[in-house]
Amino acid sequence: MGIEGVSVASNHFMMFEEAQREYYRQMGRLNTFGLENEAHSDSILKKMFELKDEESMLRKCSASELYVIQKQLEQKIDDFLRELDE
Repeated sequence: MGIEGVSVASNHFMMFEEAQREYYRQMGRLNTFGLENEAHSDSILKKMFELKDEESMLRKCSASELYVIQKQLEQKIDDFLRELDE
């Protein structure tokens, strides 16, 4: 594999790790919110399972897709939690 191939693979791996860390961070937010708001525990548990399923699909994504996913994930969870809080 040439230098360019190594660079592309390295970039993809870094983006994968960053996206994965963001999933873990958002799962932590959901867990904390669920502990503080037991009334929404079923909805939060369902969302956590959805996130876990999405996370398992990350390996199939390109580096650019991973970047977009990572950037949109926090907003997605913010919107979900805002809906529960209404």
